[in-house]
Amino acid sequence: MVSFLKDQNIYNGEIDEYVSRRYRVLARLSKGGTSEIYKAIDTFNNSKVAIKILLSEYAGIDKDEKNLEISPREIEKAYEFINQEARFLETCHHPNIIHLRDYNLESKLPYIVLDFLENITLEKEILYKGRTFSIKETLDILEQICDALGYVHDKGYVYCDLKPNNIISVRSNLTLIDFGLVRPINKPIIGGTIGYMAPEALQSYNNPVLATPALDVYSLGILLYELLTEFQPLTQHRNTSETASTTPKLASDLNPYLPKIFDNILLRCIENNPEDRYHSMDLLIQDFTKAAKSFI
Repeated sequence: MVSFLKDQNIYNGEIDEYVSRRYRVLARLSKGGTSEIYKAIDTFNNSKVAIKILLSEYAGIDKDEKNLEISPREIEKAYEFINQEARFLETCHHPNIIHLRDYNLESKLPYIVLDFLENITLEKEILYKGRTFSIKETLDILEQICDALGYVHDKGYVYCDLKPNNIISVRSNLTLIDFGLVRPINKPIIGGTIGYMAPEALQSYNNPVLATPALDVYSLGILLYELLTEFQPLTQHRNTSETASTTPKLASDLNPYLPKIFDNILLRCIENNPEDRYHSMDLLIQDFTKAAKSFI
């Protein structure tokens, strides 16, 4: 979970010694479980960038009692997150995926440098609208996300953490961010977000679960359901991990303006059995587009 800081305009030079002098750090923007994000200027071309850097406690720089609670496995995973994000993004060139500008994984505090995007997440947009998204709005979102996820899958990876808070929306153009959990297909996953994780992914806390595109299909199904109904399918409450039912309510029952033809599409995305879900993003967007044509 990322928290956005009230004192984001205050910066006391806490990471200056760990990042290249090329970057002039301006403000600390947010803090997550293993890293934090700063706004900076790339003095090479005077452009804004975002610097994602490992939290100092994972490198043993801040010596306090909090560090004693961090296990060697947690430290290993924190380094793994930022390393795999850098290595994966280094190979990516897609308009809906955050652009990696630079990185230094050998620094005492490893960091990556990304394009700076104003923090207008799809989650904020959902809350701001306070209403269901139209079929056309949803289709516009689906086209971009399917294209990005299809690109990730074609490269042999699974995103593993699709949720509204990991999608930046700038004038209807969407960008996937935070690739710390991306995994090669058929390699064990290392996490996810409750509420968007497929049933089989939830088992990863006790047993290894292999990454497959079906995990991303499920998460996308939850997101689509949320856009079209304002709720999550098993809870009928926004962004909650509490499960009120094991049977999803039909989206058209929650949104009387939604044609019933979309119910089967949404339900197929969130089938409990991964084999029963859409086998590719192409098939999903094909079915949704075909259904939408009569209503936009």
